[in-house]
Amino acid sequence: MFLGLRHCPISVASENEMNDQKIALTLPLLNAVLQYLGTKPYQETAQLIQAIQEQAIPQMPMPEAAQPAATAE
Repeated sequence: MFLGLRHCPISVASENEMNDQKIALTLPLLNAVLQYLGTKPYQETAQLIQAIQEQAIPQMPMPEAAQPAATAE
């Protein structure tokens, strides 16, 4: 499965330049990447999937049902 990123006009930065840069991905694209990685051998993808999850989860809004109840004054 090819994700169409070959023609993306983004230049490749060195690892040091990339450490603090952020990009935004849509959830469907991120899910497609994770789904693709899930088809590959575990040893090749586990650390990458974990790193994606560690960065993505804190950015996701918490569902209303899981948020603390507002206190009435």
